[in-house]
Amino acid sequence: MQKDLNDINSMSQDGTPCIYVCGHNNDRLGVITQSNAGALRTFGYNLHEIKDKNVTKLMPDMYKKHHNAVL
Repeated sequence: MQKDLNDINSMSQDGTPCIYVCGHNNDRLGVITQSNAGALRTFGYNLHEIKDKNVTKLMPDMYKKHHNAVL
């Protein structure tokens, strides 16, 4: 976990938006686990608003309504 935080924090240095999404646990598949400042600015949220939420929260309706069907 600490390595992940170091990785995502280093991405913040150049402003590259970066979001980590769980992809290995079926109960949490697609859940946002971490985000850097660049991504938070891009989407207009703070970390507490998106952490532990499904990534579909960040998608336009035309994509989110079909997203989970392709899993």
